[in-house]
Amino acid sequence: MSFTSDLRIVIKELGECMTMLHTLSNEANDFDYSKPLNNAWHTLNDERVKLNQVLDKASKDIQIGNE
Repeated sequence: MSFTSDLRIVIKELGECMTMLHTLSNEANDFDYSKPLNNAWHTLNDERVKLNQVLDKASKDIQIGNE
């Protein structure tokens, strides 16, 4: 596998974790767990944005290297 393929898998898995966190947060609305779960979701989202930026740059660098 290539770096970009592996990174795409990581980003996909992170998205699935975020979906589970969102579901848990909704289920925990009546408890004190909702806020920490929401905070964790936002942290993961910030990291996913950064990983997508790395993926975009790596994809462009590979494209330039193949030209």
